[in-house]
Amino acid sequence: MLIERQMGHLTQLVDDLLDVSRLKAEQLRFQPARIDLRVAVQRSLEIVSAANVDRTHNVSVVLPHDPVWLDADVVRIEQVVVNLMSNAVKYTDDGGRIAVRVSNGPGRAELRITDNGIGIAPEDLPRVFLPFARAEGARARSSAGLGLGLSIVQSIVDLHGGSVVAHSAGLGAGTEFIVFLPLASAAV
Repeated sequence: MLIERQMGHLTQLVDDLLDVSRLKAEQLRFQPARIDLRVAVQRSLEIVSAANVDRTHNVSVVLPHDPVWLDADVVRIEQVVVNLMSNAVKYTDDGGRIAVRVSNGPGRAELRITDNGIGIAPEDLPRVFLPFARAEGARARSSAGLGLGLSIVQSIVDLHGGSVVAHSAGLGAGTEFIVFLPLASAAV
């Protein structure tokens, strides 16, 4: 079990490094199709849940009743959700709260992932999406990872014509990431 976990961790690190390299070289494979954001979020949550069966977070998920259509690469959108959810799990104590909400705004979809975890110091917020950036609290909390996940998230969201922002009231106050993605043209 430990060896499998370590292999998975090493594989993820290599994948992250390759993605960063591909993004810089503008060679990241991108296969847009009509997708329902709700389905991508549900599948991503299943992946994160399976990888963290030993954790005991209170996760709430709010999805709209109607489809949220995007013209997007489903694999990359799921990668965004998995990265954000994995951070929420990693930096929130067992028993903590994580909320996932998908909604439609004017011409865009909105994905919010909010936790009541360790939060981000105000001075660290402006650089949270920079490659290899890890806030002091994050380094102390986990030696795993290279600090590439949020940079990859931002790059993928940018490639989709969207944006991502991070909010935190400070250390100990939790974090919220909001991803904005354009709705599919027929859905606007």
